[in-house]
Amino acid sequence: QSNLSAWSSLGIRTPRTTVVYLEIAPGGRPRGVTLIHSTAAIRQDDLERAIFGMRFPIVGCGGDGIEYEMEMSISAPPSVLP
Repeated sequence: QSNLSAWSSLGIRTPRTTVVYLEIAPGGRPRGVTLIHSTAAIRQDDLERAIFGMRFPIVGCGGDGIEYEMEMSISAPPSVLP
């Protein structure tokens, strides 16, 4: 049984999903975050506090880290995300 059908059986129609665009600095720390889509109400300062506390893989070229961009999707049942 999938998570979605389990939530549906509880009367919960869909999981909450958030999609963000990230700019990652050469050392693996986020430099910027932009909310692309969210089914949950998320304040920008809460989003930044969560994302800026994360570390991401360092992408290297010639022995040095390079800046990169990525899109990240986060899905959770409604009881997990605010």
